[in-house]
Amino acid sequence: MVAQEIMQHYTVAKSAQVLMMFKGGLSQNIVVDLGSLLQNRLGFDVKVRRMFGIFVELAQNVKNYSAETEIASDGTEVGVGILILADSGTHYSVNSGNLVRNANAERLKSQCDHLLTLDKAALKAYHEERIESDPPEGSKGAGLGLIEITMKTGGNVTFDFAPFDESHTFFSITATVEK
Repeated sequence: MVAQEIMQHYTVAKSAQVLMMFKGGLSQNIVVDLGSLLQNRLGFDVKVRRMFGIFVELAQNVKNYSAETEIASDGTEVGVGILILADSGTHYSVNSGNLVRNANAERLKSQCDHLLTLDKAALKAYHEERIESDPPEGSKGAGLGLIEITMKTGGNVTFDFAPFDESHTFFSITATVEK
């Protein structure tokens, strides 16, 4: 039965043209290792660099903000989630998903919806405004990750939320980079 389940995962990944998939805790070391794997596999031209930047932002988002955590080998607490990179032939698709607490989901959804209403100039202005202001409450950085992902994709990003359990929502991001 295990072979059938693994084959099913393989078949789904193959049909979705998945280049890489990772599910688990994302420590800084794992993010670096996955980045090296991508660089070795895809090279590092302009489009791959843009996709790589988005990949790192998505990995950092999971690492820092997932409601599901585990302790990494270095003793630090890291977020757990999934990262998927696919190549359709015409574009790269970088996907991430992780749990967020229901109490935070509505605020996050509102922030994502706001980003999708902004054009290129407004995104740049909003980015500059966020750089000069204090980090948002609960942020482990400058609060720029979702803005930068939206900017790097030229708006080719989707944010989705799905109920998971009584306390959590599954938050996913799909960012598309044309080749």
